[in-house]
Amino acid sequence: DLQKGTAPSLWQMVNDFLAARGGYAHGAFEQASVKCMWDKARRGLRVLEVLPRKFPLRLGQGDYKTQGKACNQLNGLRFATGHYVQALDCNMGTFIGEAFKVPYILRTF
Repeated sequence: DLQKGTAPSLWQMVNDFLAARGGYAHGAFEQASVKCMWDKARRGLRVLEVLPRKFPLRLGQGDYKTQGKACNQLNGLRFATGHYVQALDCNMGTFIGEAFKVPYILRTF
């Protein structure tokens, strides 16, 4: 999560990534979701994707800030790749019968 107060080194990595790829100018946004990967050759993080945001991830005021489940799934979905994406919460209260439906549903696509 890139926002006000994030380490300057991460801001620099993001700005370098955007400068190399074109697009947003330095300081064009205040918040973004950043996908990084450990690069063994460089022995450090490498930025893979940057998705600027208008609003912060944590909403609310004071001690009542929250990051809802839908927001978590949406942030994951932004970086998802492939043909199928399944988003489940660990506390959805489902049973094994729901898992048996997935292969049959995917056959229709």
